[in-house]
Amino acid sequence: MNILLIKPAWYRAGPFAHCVNVLTGPLSLGMLAALSKGHDVTIIDQDIEPVPFSDAWDLVGVTTPTASAPAAYAIADKFRSLGVPVVLGGIHPSLMPEEALKHADSVVVGEAEPVWPEILADFPRLKACYRADTLVDLDALPLPRRDLFHPSYRAAAVQATRGCVNHFRYCYLQNVSWKGYRQQSLDKIYEDISLIKEPYLFFVDDNLFVDKAYTRAMAERITPLKKFWSCQAPMDVAADEGFVRVLARSGLAGVMLGLDSIHAPSRRSAAKYDEFFNLKHTVKRLHAHGIGVGAMLVFGFDHDDAEVFAKTMDYLVASGVDSAVFFTLTPYPGTPLFADFKKEGRILTEDWSCYNWMHTVFRPRRLFPQELTARVQAMYGQFARRKCRKFLTQLPFYVRMLARSPRLAWDLRHYFWFQSRASTASTFLENSGDI
Repeated sequence: MNILLIKPAWYRAGPFAHCVNVLTGPLSLGMLAALSKGHDVTIIDQDIEPVPFSDAWDLVGVTTPTASAPAAYAIADKFRSLGVPVVLGGIHPSLMPEEALKHADSVVVGEAEPVWPEILADFPRLKACYRADTLVDLDALPLPRRDLFHPSYRAAAVQATRGCVNHFRYCYLQNVSWKGYRQQSLDKIYEDISLIKEPYLFFVDDNLFVDKAYTRAMAERITPLKKFWSCQAPMDVAADEGFVRVLARSGLAGVMLGLDSIHAPSRRSAAKYDEFFNLKHTVKRLHAHGIGVGAMLVFGFDHDDAEVFAKTMDYLVASGVDSAVFFTLTPYPGTPLFADFKKEGRILTEDWSCYNWMHTVFRPRRLFPQELTARVQAMYGQFARRKCRKFLTQLPFYVRMLARSPRLAWDLRHYFWFQSRASTASTFLENSGDI
């Protein structure tokens, strides 16, 4: 068969629009391509290249989160009008399978790898829905077909673990079948990374630090490969300086810390009970090893009022973080949080293209919707200006980064801990609905 696998554009349509220079290949599609032995497979990332609409394809697969679901549906509808069968999968179809099936011949609910061989075997008589009822063994999977990715990527996506052990109310991971936590063997990770040509890696793991003994062993295992890498990390990532030293030696270049909120009642309402470590101390320790630090914040919890923005800004600047990404609380459709807001009459729109963490799609308790959106957007410019004033105080870290690797420091000018987003913040709202 001639198979086309598509990732609709979503970087330029959401909160990571400023990261377009550090796009990574769609790892999940590379995995499906590796599971398609005996077939000709093409992978398209719409953030980089146009979708080749044609009836020359035998089967089209599209993966999509909620924000790009309308674009995915439009792509699927176009191919189906050409007589090409379409399979939809990813976060949104897993949460909203009945809706997705209106635009596809078949829908995958859950992890696609366990059912993809069945789909290929059933073709052309596809079932309406394929459900992955068991968690995939990461070591049983083939290495992703990175050779099918567009050659322009400067960073490669890697995954060592899957799943989540947390229970945050606003996170979609609590409501999908791949929530169960699993680890990949160190030998498998080493083999995968050893074949990667890109100089930088991004670990897409949601919870890479659940088992720090495993993470430490993984870092030590990949150290000889001399790659630089970044990842998401919890607040306690720097609690042990010896652990940080191992991470730095392995090539860790930057982390994004999931603070979510500095407001204790908001954290409790989100069921986020992890210990809130001293951010300034965490940043200082990571900076001492040449590791950049970003923070991710969410606004719009029921306890958030107008004062939380200034308090958060003061806290971030005082801590010395290099970057920050500010999100508007977004209730994913198909989750209990969305159902609660819907029952309370607080959902303002079901235009999924607005569910990109930049629009306010519900009615907050203590803020007007437009006010929440505007205040979150304003945080980018405020943060950039405040950081500029403290440039000299952080000069030692920048010098340390240059000493660690001039090439890394130069290339990271496009990464968010070195990039001022004041000029791009105003474009987020303009582009967030334009797929």
